[in-house]
Amino acid sequence: EAVNTTRHWIDLPPSVLTPVQLADKAREVAKKNGLKVTVFNEQEVNQMGMGGLAGVSRGSHQDCQLVILEYKAAKKDAPTICFVGKGITFDSGGLSLKPAANMETMKDDMSGAAAVIMTMHALAQLKPDVNVIGVTPLSENLPGDKATKPGDILVFYNGKTAEVRNTDAEGRLILADALSYAVKNYKLDAIIDI
Repeated sequence: EAVNTTRHWIDLPPSVLTPVQLADKAREVAKKNGLKVTVFNEQEVNQMGMGGLAGVSRGSHQDCQLVILEYKAAKKDAPTICFVGKGITFDSGGLSLKPAANMETMKDDMSGAAAVIMTMHALAQLKPDVNVIGVTPLSENLPGDKATKPGDILVFYNGKTAEVRNTDAEGRLILADALSYAVKNYKLDAIIDI
């Protein structure tokens, strides 16, 4: 069920599955399974200083989102692991525009986030003796009039900076903020980047 739902989401058109709509699906998964869910909207992402996620999102009129799902094991001394999955619901490459050939497959660039969200669904059914945090940064990478430009410097959640040389390197920018958030806010035994 989890695998097929993930595949279905990946197949949806990017106009149907935007960052906000994928965040809504994560909320539904949490409600159905009794998981804790936290969703930060674009304004909150900016306020938290997540320059990577906010920077990638600037060219799109779709708001970015940061979604955190939490599964708590019954066992008190259970280890805690974290999955972080990339959620670019459409990746045009931004101002460093991709070639038109095969660009329609760039709706697939949210597959890491879809896998994390539905892994949390499966974990809630299987109930393993491990605490699991799922973190998914969600965004569109488009060449709008406010888009991040090559040469821009972005400041991440943890205070580190990156100079953008190519705006099609958006995945590492949004994952940097998500990974920073996970490391700062949770005591983790392991973190897995999807």
